[in-house]
Amino acid sequence: MRGFDVDFIGPSVPADDLVGFLDPAPPPAVIVSCTTQMSLVGAWRTISALRSLGTRVIAGGRGFGPAGSWAVAVGADDFADSFASGADLLVACDSLPAPRAREPAGDPAAIAEAESIHTYGETAVEAAIQSAARRWPAIRSTPAAYRATREDISATLKTLTSALVAGSDDVLAEFIGWFEDVLASRGLPIGYVPTALELVADFLPDSFPLAHAVAVRGIGLCRSAPMKASDPVI
Repeated sequence: MRGFDVDFIGPSVPADDLVGFLDPAPPPAVIVSCTTQMSLVGAWRTISALRSLGTRVIAGGRGFGPAGSWAVAVGADDFADSFASGADLLVACDSLPAPRAREPAGDPAAIAEAESIHTYGETAVEAAIQSAARRWPAIRSTPAAYRATREDISATLKTLTSALVAGSDDVLAEFIGWFEDVLASRGLPIGYVPTALELVADFLPDSFPLAHAVAVRGIGLCRSAPMKASDPVI
């Protein structure tokens, strides 16, 4: 409606594929949306790919935190809190020179761990759920219960990694509060939240000290202690 030619790329496009699609003539700006904290690490990976191309990145969505507080931390140039403000930012940047190619935003040590977790993460999630099922056999009582447990542990690891790349424990705190509220509304023990963090930390290698530290701080933010093997989970 403002006169721009727009391509909609679609959700969850791998960063390498995105670079291949946009290179060698990237557009002046790309808008990246993110709706949840657990997706912030994926947004960071997308934004990092766009920064390497030398294009301007405008972020939008609740996944970037209150008032977009994590958008710049993960490498975006601007944050739009509405469609109209996003269009305004496009108009404003249309006359600006393209930014130079840039490195990913964030602490290099945290970035290194995040990239390693991206590679190793599924192994850690699988080991964590197997451990949980040994402690609480009821997890295997139905395929749905097992699948839900796996999804919860995976989401916890993704959010922990998001907190790592954003350099903010608030990312994890927002997720913890939401997770606890969801469990409580379903009549399930909120102690599963710190337990998920504990399980993730148990199966991340010692070579990820920053991730371990985030997990420990996250457990301290929970309203309940981790569950014991004798506690019911379903």
